[in-house]
Amino acid sequence: MRTWIDLDVCEGCASCLVAAPQVFDFDDDTNKAVVLVERPGPEQQANVRTAALHCPVHAVRIDETG
Repeated sequence: MRTWIDLDVCEGCASCLVAAPQVFDFDDDTNKAVVLVERPGPEQQANVRTAALHCPVHAVRIDETG
């Protein structure tokens, strides 16, 4: 799994940080989420999927093949 944030879409609501705090963080300078771990391990993948599902603007992107 590969994950990233579409920064053109992100509004900084930080719901991804709540779902997967080991994978996402918040950039105070841009007021947007950032990815700490681009390729999360199996133990974090369910949380990343939850983050993508609950992002109100669908800024969390996942590539399951990568």
